[in-house]
Amino acid sequence: MDLTGLTGTNAYCDKAAAAELRKVVREESIGLVRFIGSGNYHYLSCFFLEQVKEPCSLVICDHHTDMLPARFPELLSCGCWVKRALDECPNIREVLIVGAREDLICAIEKKYRSRVFCYSDKRIGGSDDWMPFALSHVHYPAYLSLDKDVFTTAAVDTNWDQGSLTLEQFQKITSCLFNRQTVLGVDICGENPRADQKKNNDFNRILLRYLEDENKPLSMAV
Repeated sequence: MDLTGLTGTNAYCDKAAAAELRKVVREESIGLVRFIGSGNYHYLSCFFLEQVKEPCSLVICDHHTDMLPARFPELLSCGCWVKRALDECPNIREVLIVGAREDLICAIEKKYRSRVFCYSDKRIGGSDDWMPFALSHVHYPAYLSLDKDVFTTAAVDTNWDQGSLTLEQFQKITSCLFNRQTVLGVDICGENPRADQKKNNDFNRILLRYLEDENKPLSMAV
């Protein structure tokens, strides 16, 4: 998808841009691995999730919960898209957020806490109970949304504050998911045009190879 000419999209998506994006997304297959650019555009996941036609679990690897109250209610943003998806996509039955900051987890509104389950950045480094946690909270075919800011800066450079997840930990976490649930689709954001492009492109290739090998029906969007 080439959307470089579309305005009203950077971090906040206005209604006109949202209408155009929905038209494009409707023509795409859900079962793809998509690289969607900077974390400023993570809200694109919301449009992909609108295309899911069955009950699903949304699994998000992100250093942020993206569940902040909307600063401008008429706009969709990278900071509130998960909350909007829960409100407007009835097929999302549960959300699992991996690698988020604990202060942002504590700020999640109480009304969502029966459907949103978090495995914090701190917990990744200090515990080995991921598998029972995932088995307890992922009960449906899964859609995986990855913001690379969840990873350590040694692995990749993004334009947001970053977590401490390593590639090996990510592989361990997602292999558990792939082995137990159908994966409906994957999107990946976190590009940084000011960073070392070779480092980030090499990391993208590793991610794509791993995701396609683990979940054979998926292919890269072009």
